Amino acid sequence: MFVETCVLREKGCIPAAKAVYEYTIAEEFHPSVLSISMHASPWRLYAGDMRIVTIEELAEIAKSQLRDGMKRIVLIASWTGVAPAATAKSLAQKLSDLLDGFPVSGMDGFVWIAKDGTVRTTHQAFTIKRSER
Repeated sequence: MFVETCVLREKGCIPAAKAVYEYTIAEEFHPSVLSISMHASPWRLYAGDMRIVTIEELAEIAKSQLRDGMKRIVLIASWTGVAPAATAKSLAQKLSDLLDGFPVSGMDGFVWIAKDGTVRTTHQAFTIKRSER
């Protein structure tokens, strides 16, 4: 997969974090779904400043955001639906356990978010970006 890049000083180029934010709010979710987008690996969750967020911290955040009528949580975060080892649980399952079994689903690979907010995953190990240097 080729990822288009741009130089921030060029007209029309926006910071990646801003683009990802705009893409994540473009998709309209059903009111019964709490959608949480963040950086992740099969082992850890990360805040926007790349601080590690514990699963317990995320559970507290999720509890504060759950409203009547919500039936599930979707973690739009890479690898959160995949257990890192045969004897371990995925981050989605760990969150569900901390929320007394409330349904939580995660992603089965590296997350890609399109401009319209649609999400897909791949199982690639790396991405190559072309540099204009």
